[in-house]
Amino acid sequence: MASNIIGSCLPTDMITEILSMLPPKSLLRFKSVCRNWLALITSSHFISFHSQFRPKQSVFFTCLKEGQSRVSCCITSILPDGTSCRLGRDAGDGDGDMPSFIIHDLVGSSNGLICLLARSVYSTEEDYVLWNPATRQYRHLPASPLLARFSEKNGRHAFRIQVAGFGFHHGINDYKLFRIVQTPNATHAEVFTLSAGSWREVDEAPIERAGECYFGHPIGPGVVVKGVWYHVGFEYSLHREFDDDREETHEFDTEPKKNTWLILSFDMGNDTLSETVGAGQLPYQYFDPDITRKLMVYKDSLAMSIYRKKESCHEIWTLKSTDETWTRLFIIPNIETVLGFWNDKEIIIRRGYNPNVSLVLLDPFTKRLRMLPQNDDVIYFRHAHTYVESLASIF
Repeated sequence: MASNIIGSCLPTDMITEILSMLPPKSLLRFKSVCRNWLALITSSHFISFHSQFRPKQSVFFTCLKEGQSRVSCCITSILPDGTSCRLGRDAGDGDGDMPSFIIHDLVGSSNGLICLLARSVYSTEEDYVLWNPATRQYRHLPASPLLARFSEKNGRHAFRIQVAGFGFHHGINDYKLFRIVQTPNATHAEVFTLSAGSWREVDEAPIERAGECYFGHPIGPGVVVKGVWYHVGFEYSLHREFDDDREETHEFDTEPKKNTWLILSFDMGNDTLSETVGAGQLPYQYFDPDITRKLMVYKDSLAMSIYRKKESCHEIWTLKSTDETWTRLFIIPNIETVLGFWNDKEIIIRRGYNPNVSLVLLDPFTKRLRMLPQNDDVIYFRHAHTYVESLASIF
């Protein structure tokens, strides 16, 4: 009987249920109550159970104006009540728990952890940082042997990171960071596994094809759905020409059917890279400079926002898992920038530009718009990621 009692007061199941309703900040204090509570709160079962009761938030990479000329970057969160705060700094604790690094980009958010591209305030070199805002833990990831090898031989600029994605796979209970790297002579893919604490190269057939694809601006970032990372890009054909100094130059082929869209996917459960089934039926399959697109997540399914510049409208499509076909859900007129979904109900829209940028939530069914409270210092928002507080450790 004693084995089922924590503190000899209440049954373990009851204690677990009560504690699961509390925010991480309170639970971190309760770890000091007794050894049994510490063991419970840090167990993988409780961490997974607790995260099910935490509400979803949307987080953004945000640029702020400080003074006349200085710009700083942070992570902004839209809370469940529709208010916003700077994650890790304006959450009401006043403890100054933001880590001492300079944020350059938000790579991804999954199962309570956020992956950032950042650098230390004492360094000029960028690296990846895993951050748990709820527990205030952060960890700089080690350099990969692949990039260390190229940097030592040819310098740090001898390679280019095409795309990167961060996610969690419930089947293996692990976090992974995946990226595709372009070097002068080849395309490589590598993955960092949190439990192993190391990088390894991925050797898959689509790697070389990825080297012939464009994934940059204005295409949005990749997304993770049920442990699978997706990224949209277009496979292009190049004209090879030479300038007066006999330097080779490249331009995209202007024939539309030579530049086609595709979606690459990486299964974080078995480290398999492939071209997504259904990509061949993508809406507006051939490249058009007046059409841009980005991937999103809608009700745990892969979704896509397509902006048609000539018509000044957005189309939201979703991929059916049953027959792997794309279905159009909404058409939103007179909107230029869609950042993602909030709570699978409303679409997050960025309106205006510096210095009059703001966030608006749109209900696609009722067409109701509501403005979110805004910090006057914000000059830019980029991409929306889903964030849920968690006690997950980054070590």
